Amino acid sequence: MNATLRTLRRSSARSTREAILDTDVVAEKTVTLTRGPFAGGLDPLPDPAVVQLVEVRQGATVYAQGADYVLNADRIDWSPAGTEPATGSTYTATYRRVANGVVNGTDADGATIGPPAGEALVAGQLILLDYRWKLPRFDRLALDRDGAIARLRGIAHPWTPRPPEVPVGLLGLATLALDWTASPRVRNDGVRAVPYAEIEGLERRIDDLYDLVAIERLRTDTSIREPAAKRGIFVDPFLDDDLRDHGIAQTAAIVGGILTLPIAASIAETGMANGGRPWTLEYTVAPIVEQTLRTGSMKVNPYQAFAPLPARLTLDPAVDQWTVIETTWSSPITRRFVQGWGLVSRTSTSETVEVVSTGRRFRVIRTAAPPPL
Repeated sequence: MNATLRTLRRSSARSTREAILDTDVVAEKTVTLTRGPFAGGLDPLPDPAVVQLVEVRQGATVYAQGADYVLNADRIDWSPAGTEPATGSTYTATYRRVANGVVNGTDADGATIGPPAGEALVAGQLILLDYRWKLPRFDRLALDRDGAIARLRGIAHPWTPRPPEVPVGLLGLATLALDWTASPRVRNDGVRAVPYAEIEGLERRIDDLYDLVAIERLRTDTSIREPAAKRGIFVDPFLDDDLRDHGIAQTAAIVGGILTLPIAASIAETGMANGGRPWTLEYTVAPIVEQTLRTGSMKVNPYQAFAPLPARLTLDPAVDQWTVIETTWSSPITRRFVQGWGLVSRTSTSETVEVVSTGRRFRVIRTAAPPPL
């Protein structure tokens, strides 16, 4: 048998409930019935809308549903060929029916529902609520030409209410959000002022956009006029050495988006020119303290090598091969010297000469032949 309970907290699907009109619950009830005068007859139940017979018993005898009896239109039907109580005897029946619940307490979100007197609610069963609830709404505050405040009421909607439109002749001031659960929320969205810093930033971006459009138009116009002269030309942004010809020796370096002269770095060791010794002042070595003898110890097998000596190997032919990698790009070395601490000042000069079209014009001058001599 399923568990039963006396009261149940039920929340409405939509918040801000106004009033509960009706409620239907599934309640469980036990009654005492008298068996009819005919075997295999029908015993009516005292309540309508019975949905399930839970148990029928007489003393210690519990009758089986389906084999001994069935539910037939709010009546116990003893027509199956099984056992049944004697005619005129009393027995108890426990059944579940749909009944009107009792509202014990209400608030804005739901109510506490109880069963009718003498019955119990059934856990896990459906509860139907018929109630009125308040719809959310948006209103607008506006100012007319006389300085009076006008309130424009919106249209309430269960899920997506929208504020009303401010008509011509009124100045919108704010929006009121009404959801019936708290105080109205005021949203100041009538007059919006954009800071001058943002306006100046927008103007600068628009000017930059106009410049880019003008440059692109010039490039397009030049390409259309003389497309054969532009074939094979590409633009190198000088980000790295990917667009450079690796088959030609390069005499420039790319550093920070700029094509510049390379820096050849060389390391000069002072001891190389002095026979491998550092450069010092002239000196004469004079012994101050001498200790010609010393005591010490030596391990017999310092490496703990107990295996036999390896065999001697001979490389035949006595030729070895290796690969020597030489870097011909000077950009990494130049970048290491250029990019460092401090201020870098440079002067860049560029000159571009572009011939769009050339032409020649010839003029024919006619002269008269000289008279014969």
